[in-house]
Order: sequence, then structure tokens, then C-alpha cells
Amino acid sequence: MAHKTFCHKVRKTPAFSTKVRTYKKPDWAIVEIIRLKALMPDSGCRALADIFNRRFATQRVSVGKTWVANTLQQHRHAVLLKRKELKNKAPYQMTPFRTGGWI
Repeated sequence: MAHKTFCHKVRKTPAFSTKVRTYKKPDWAIVEIIRLKALMPDSGCRALADIFNRRFATQRVSVGKTWVANTLQQHRHAVLLKRKELKNKAPYQMTPFRTGGWI
């Protein structure tokens, strides 16, 4: 008796489409990610992506964890400058509380 080998059929077309449409994120998204990281330096990429996606869900702009990580890696110096700017920012000028008759 001869040994039979089983040959699997090779699919000629891929099961999924190889065309991927990726659009460049708007410039304000990069600025916003830098600002969020400057405000929350201990937060990770996943947390920043979740916060960004919740905040801008109505504008139909979403970011992924990998995109946030790559953006922060490319703009590391901008994050440091933004943190320095926020730390050295002058406090808001507040008017005195004038509801009582004591001022």
C-alpha cells in the first residue's frame, strides 16, 4: 500500500483585504497628546489614548496606543518644554469675593 499525502489547497486570494486606508491624524491631535502627557506625566500610552478618544469621540478622531507611543517618542522634547511651560505659568488673577459687605 502506498502512503498517501494530503495536499492542502492554497488559497489564491487573501482572506482579508490588503488595502488599508490610513489617514494622517490632524496636527491638533499631536498637540493635544503632547499637552495631555505634560499634564499627566505618570500616565501610560493606553490611558492617554483612552482619554483622548473619550474627549474627541464627537469629532470622529480616534488614536491607538501604538500611535500615541510613537508620537510621544518622536516629540519627547516638546513634552518636556510643555511641562516646563505649565510649571512656570503665572497663576490666574482672581477678583476678590464680593458677596459680603466686608470688602
